[in-house]
Amino acid sequence: MRISFIILNYNRSQYLERAVRSCLNQYIFGFDRELIVVDDNSSDNSLELLKKYGNSVLVIRNTANMGVGYGSNVGLDACTGDYFIRVDSDDFLSPIASAVLFTALQSNPQHSFAYADHYRVDENENKIALVNLQDLNLLIRHGAGILFNTVAIKSVGGYNSLLRNAEDAELILKLIKSGHTGIHIPIPLYRYYIHGDNLSGSNEQLKLIENLKTNYGF
Repeated sequence: MRISFIILNYNRSQYLERAVRSCLNQYIFGFDRELIVVDDNSSDNSLELLKKYGNSVLVIRNTANMGVGYGSNVGLDACTGDYFIRVDSDDFLSPIASAVLFTALQSNPQHSFAYADHYRVDENENKIALVNLQDLNLLIRHGAGILFNTVAIKSVGGYNSLLRNAEDAELILKLIKSGHTGIHIPIPLYRYYIHGDNLSGSNEQLKLIENLKTNYGF
């Protein structure tokens, strides 16, 4: 069994290595791992920083800035994992995250995805708040860090390549609408970094999510 970790990056070199290390430092129990970084045509030194990881990281660079929906599908198409987890380049995973989520799906194969709670952290990685994602409305606002069955994602057509925001919310709604279910693990395993450029929680994203929920009958 293999888990594919996909990091999407655009001009986030100041955070990127932390996200990469969090994926490479995962405790591995019963599965193999691959890490793919999809760079959305960054103009900073992100690509130079990634060179130090050599063959440990597959780097794919878009020739133009295409947005997170497109980049997510690039990672999905390139991955070889039975399971797929997307990590934002400014966030990071607890070392046990993938092992816990993998075990949950292996033990509950009727579910197509597994997700845990997360901590919001500040620039010094101090924990600001614990966010419980048991509620669907919160889950679709914070869709990174979810372990998906790759076949399930592909069965609903993957991500919407046209979306530059809320692409993870749309995927979750699409999966649920198609009859797929997820399992919630009430442990904070994802670290969501709060800074001035976060997309999650923006007015634009919240409006888009409400429109998506209406379109999918939620």
